[in-house]
Amino acid sequence: TLHLFVDQVVENSHWNRERKVQITDSVFGCTRPHHPMLWDMMEECARRLYQLLESDPNGHRLHETDIQWATGSDVITSAYYASQGERTVLHPPGAYQRLQGQGR
Repeated sequence: TLHLFVDQVVENSHWNRERKVQITDSVFGCTRPHHPMLWDMMEECARRLYQLLESDPNGHRLHETDIQWATGSDVITSAYYASQGERTVLHPPGAYQRLQGQGR
């Protein structure tokens, strides 16, 4: 199981009806190595970076927003929805902070 601890869940019905939320500021961990969604996230990052580099054949510098799109929270959100939440637990905002407090 992949555990996604989310700091914020943003309702985003204004831009994508299939995705009810945007997963932001997340921390994730697995109960065992090689979870398929981790691989899906890496592949999605690589696909997006390739798309950015391919669209700029002159080698101009990438902007911070490009890097965020290619490696940020939308990658995790896309992988989560593509997997349909299979073997993934989406913990509500604040769950990670409560877990940290128990370990002290």
